[in-house]
Amino acid sequence: MVVQESEGWSADDHGRHTLVAARALLEGFAKNGDIGPLLEHLDALRAGAQLMSNFLHGLAAAGAENDRLAEAARDIWPSLLRHAIGYLSDDPSPYRDHHWGDWAAAALMPDPLPWTQGL
Repeated sequence: MVVQESEGWSADDHGRHTLVAARALLEGFAKNGDIGPLLEHLDALRAGAQLMSNFLHGLAAAGAENDRLAEAARDIWPSLLRHAIGYLSDDPSPYRDHHWGDWAAAALMPDPLPWTQGL
């Protein structure tokens, strides 16, 4: 997906694939408490602000699915936020993307999108 994004299109325009990945990574954190795989995935997606935004929205949506994932999302979000703020100094920074930079920055505040309700 990152390669496709760098070519100007995405196989995940609606964020469904990133939602599945976000749910799996959040489940993994809930089971073993290791945030590393989640942050590594975020690092890979920062190359495409749209993918990063979709992933962050997916994490928020997965965290709203049940109490266990909600607790996991609350536990990871402060570390995730600190980590993602570090992308400001990247060249290029995902937050400076002409189309999706503001979306990626806004997605740092967990708020599931309306279309994710009831998943």
